[in-house]
Amino acid sequence: MDKKQHSKSTASGSSSPSTINKSKKSSSTTATSLPTTNTSRNAILPQTARRIIQNFLLIWLDANLDETKDDFKSSLKHLRHVVASITTFTDAEECFKFLDEIKKEKVFMIVSGALGR
Repeated sequence: MDKKQHSKSTASGSSSPSTINKSKKSSSTTATSLPTTNTSRNAILPQTARRIIQNFLLIWLDANLDETKDDFKSSLKHLRHVVASITTFTDAEECFKFLDEIKKEKVFMIVSGALGR
């Protein structure tokens, strides 16, 4: 059965609470693997950006995100070191509705998989 998924994670210390809302629509659950590199965070981010960015939202839209896959968990873990609030979507319409409600926050957005082409 296909599922629509929306998940929000926040970084706070070593544990990150997560909420998942699922409904009956949308796409399959095959994960898209993201390339990883073994580069020091210090080489990637300037000194002022090394702290967790709390004034921004990160939204990740991919119709095939599967939160049970190790690639997804690893990517999310790395992203939490940089951004305090991460929200994932597998349904584009639900993501657009969420974006439409944002009034004052600044958003970083990842669109991957078939939706990112």
